[in-house]
Amino acid sequence: MEKAETTPFARFLTDPLEKGGLGCSDALNLDGGPSTQLVVKLPALTLSLPGWAVPNALVVTPGRM
Repeated sequence: MEKAETTPFARFLTDPLEKGGLGCSDALNLDGGPSTQLVVKLPALTLSLPGWAVPNALVVTPGRM
């Protein structure tokens, strides 16, 4: 598996298509670590899923040009 560094990855996301990037204007990095977790505390439901078990994913959808 290749290592992904945050800064070059951000450049890849924002670089225009002509430069080999994806041309994204907005992005959200959810790295699957402890910052990416789910905690719900409602009267009928209490749930806590630790971030370490969350898989990584990259989703790119076409936008308006």
